[in-house]
Parts: sequence; structure tokens; C-alpha cells
Amino acid sequence: VGARVFDAKQRARPGRAIAQIGDEVSAGQAPDARAVVSGVDLSAPELHVDVDREQAARLGLPAGAIGLQVRLATQGEVAGKLREGRRESEIRVRLAGEDRESRGALAAMWIATPNGPVALSQVATLREATSPAVIEHERRERKISVWAQIAPGHDLGSGVAALHAKLDGH
Repeated sequence: VGARVFDAKQRARPGRAIAQIGDEVSAGQAPDARAVVSGVDLSAPELHVDVDREQAARLGLPAGAIGLQVRLATQGEVAGKLREGRRESEIRVRLAGEDRESRGALAAMWIATPNGPVALSQVATLREATSPAVIEHERRERKISVWAQIAPGHDLGSGVAALHAKLDGH
């Protein structure tokens, strides 16, 4: 049995839901199916910045401005180009590699506000998470494929229905 889950609006949540479904099936909570496998590899580490919108508003700072400053610090901005003969390289201004990868360094990063700079940790919570290492697409929509074997004594129709019910419930 195979199913494809399409979700253009959410990135990592469907993968986590499918991983949870696989655990439930393996634990015997879905008697129609066994050996559930998904095409999701949630192995790409990332750091989520959850902005405290009330605190940011007290400081006169929109949440989007915090996101922009964090993005500029981590991904950088092209400040110019350097030409050496025929070769051209971008000059990108951003935090040093060890600071971009350090949760503590990012939490201590200064965020500009109308009332002066504050540490990112004063207006946001940083948490570690994982996301799909690869995002597959079909017809320009994100997809996650799920496969399962039908358990002995169960028919294909009930197995497909059970798998779809599990997917719809998450």
C-alpha cells in the first residue's frame, strides 16, 4: 500500500506526523498495516527562533524585523563583488561560522530596537529542531510518500482506508 501526502503550506510537521504514524503501526495500534516506511528523512538540524510578540511590541519592534535581523546575521547580505581577472566572487557580510552554528552566540546576538539594542534572547526563544533533509515534489507540490504492508488476514481496501484514516487524523 502506498500513499502520498501533499502539504504545500507546512514543511516539517507532516514528516513528524508520518514518523509518529509509523511508531503507532509498529506498536500494533494499526492492525491492518505493518512495516510502515516513509520517504521522510528528518535528519537536517535547524534552529527555530520563536519571537515573543508581546515583548517585541513593548520594545517597538515588529516580529518581522527580528526575523530579518536574524536572517541577515546567519545567511548574510551581499555587500559587493570582488573581481580577480575573469573570476568574480561575492562579498557576503554575516556572522562568523562558529557564531552562526552556536545557539548561545545567536541568543546573545544584539537586535536593534528603537530604544537601543537588546539581546535576541530577550525577545525570542531559540530551540533546536529537525527538518527533512530533502523535500520531494510532484507537480510542484511538496510530497511525502508512505508505504506499508497489509497485515495477514486483512484486505487491501481496509488497509488503505486505515492508512488514510491515520494520515487524515494527523
